[in-house]
Amino acid sequence: MKPDSGWHGLPSRLEADQLVVDDCYKVMKRWETPLMYRMAEILCATVKRTRILEVGFGMGISANALQRQKIERHTIIEPHPDMFGRLTQWRAECPDADIRPVQDYWQNQTSLLAEVDGVFFDTYAMDVTTLVDENVSFLVAAASHLKPGAAVAMFWVLPTIDEVQQEVLYKHYQRIVVEKVPVTPGTTGVQALARLGFLLAIIAIK
Repeated sequence: MKPDSGWHGLPSRLEADQLVVDDCYKVMKRWETPLMYRMAEILCATVKRTRILEVGFGMGISANALQRQKIERHTIIEPHPDMFGRLTQWRAECPDADIRPVQDYWQNQTSLLAEVDGVFFDTYAMDVTTLVDENVSFLVAAASHLKPGAAVAMFWVLPTIDEVQQEVLYKHYQRIVVEKVPVTPGTTGVQALARLGFLLAIIAIK
């Protein structure tokens, strides 16, 4: 989401199996957990040190996945006040970990990219076109700030990577790791995902 989107002003509701914003946007679902954990494993195994920047807290699934990897430092950017409140509560449950919450949009915090070894990027958009635009914008911005050898783990909602993102990935990054991760999706409007039963763990190394 962009800073001028008004996203931070929409109400959210955390349910047992999903996070819903404005009563209609299903931001995250519990069945995504296997993918989040596998992305965290690959990301942390790829980088030499584990100073990780996470973009988007959501339900905290990826945050827990990263903490399970015993990472060195964990900075989390989350603009939505409800989710940021849950982030601060979650942080209090991890008193021995170096967790640094930042309430903002990532577009205002690109300087943090120069300080980290890896990024776990998982934001939400209201349609696929907007999501592609934000992913591309982030990948380009990250490439200009990250140190050589740093990596980006990018959540993607489809079981294929479109040509636009492929072009950006291979133009700005030295190596791309793509792995199929089995998932058992619940209600989803993506027929290919429901039929194939997997999503892609995508890791781009600078």
